[in-house]
This record gives sequence, structure tokens and C-alpha cells, in this order.
Amino acid sequence: MHKLAQALQTAGASVWAVDLRGHGGSGAVRGDVGHIGQLDEDLHDLLKATGLGDPKIHRTLMGFSSGGGFVLRVASGPDATLFDRYLALAPYVAHDSPTVRPKAGGWAGVAVGRMIVLSTLERFGLAWFQSLPVVRFATDGRGGEERTTAYSYRLLASMQIGQDWRQRLGRIEQKTIVLAGGRDELFDSAQFAPTLLPLSKQIAASIQPTHGHMDLIADPRATFLISMVWQQGTRE
Repeated sequence: MHKLAQALQTAGASVWAVDLRGHGGSGAVRGDVGHIGQLDEDLHDLLKATGLGDPKIHRTLMGFSSGGGFVLRVASGPDATLFDRYLALAPYVAHDSPTVRPKAGGWAGVAVGRMIVLSTLERFGLAWFQSLPVVRFATDGRGGEERTTAYSYRLLASMQIGQDWRQRLGRIEQKTIVLAGGRDELFDSAQFAPTLLPLSKQIAASIQPTHGHMDLIADPRATFLISMVWQQGTRE
């Protein structure tokens, strides 16, 4: 996320690039959290520890891919007022969303049977076996030990909106912008607007025709565009 952070900084933003628990060097185990909802708690702790909770500060929460899904989770949940604005970049919405390509375009494999069993147990209030991996990503982890190759059930559940994603997104009251590339390999970008816009008047969507999935945080043209979208939002 450093290239995007630098573009935002050039545009005048004070940027905090958050290493979410379970990723990089954060948390006890890579690809896992202690319990469902721990990332939400971490967000509260971050704002408190950094002083970003000051109401005079204009706060935008921004995230990419699965992090974009986390942005939508916060924007549509009980902590929505923690931020003034939300920017979800090529976000993962839900497994049954029209925006998701089959098997995420080959970038991820999901243990469907295990997901069904664990989600059923969760509905009965049983947090059994939630540390088991349910998603594996198309990487062998080489090139650095900080790469997360799999998500446990409880990390995945902590990153996502949930099965009631349509109802939750319909409750969004803060401005939430979705940006994606028209050549995204994981998601069907053409489906973002027709899927999300009818759910809430506060959701907007913009598709950049020439960009693929990773381009949004790697291509200088894309990071500049995102920084301009952020800058415009601070003036509204």
C-alpha cells in the first residue's frame, strides 16, 4: 500500500497504513485472529492510541481487495460513525455477490464444506474450530515471510460484511465510494454499480477501464486518481 500512501500524502493527507492483525507482522499468528470481531476492536484501539478520534479530524477509511471488504464492513456496521468517509478499492463484497468471479479468478481457493460447517456452528453460538483455514491464496509465500497465504474462518469472518450484506449495505449513511478496474481479474467490475448502488444512495461507484486488480495500488495513474478522489471528498 506504500505507493498509494505516498500519492495520498502528496495530495495533502496524513496517512496511516495499517498492518491488519493476521497480516504481515501483526498478531500472534499470520492468517488468524483471536476471535471474530477482533479487527473491529483493533480499529477502536488505533484511533484512541493515535489521537485520530478527535472530531476535528476528517477521517477516511480506505482499503483494497479483502481490505476493501473490511471498509464496507465498517461503513455498514455499528462503527460507521468512526469515519467521515469510506473508499473501497476493488472490494470483496460476499461469496454470493454478482461482483465476485468464480474462484476469485483463480486467485483463491475456498474450503466450501468447512465454511458451511463452521458457519452453522457459529449460528448456534459455538466458536469451535474457527482457527482452521478456509481460504488459501494463489501464492506459495516465497519472497518474504510476511506474506499471508491463508485465512482462518475467524479472520475471514472478521474481514467480511456477512451473509446479510444486502441489508447491511442498505444501512450505509456515510459517503462510500467504490473504485475498481475494468480489467480486474478477481471481480466482475461491471457488476459493482448495478449491485451496490440500488442498496444505498450514499454508495457511488467508478470503474477505470484500463486497470487490472493490482493496478489500483501499483499504477501511478491509478494512485493519483484515488488521491484526487480523496482530496475532493475532504472539500465536500
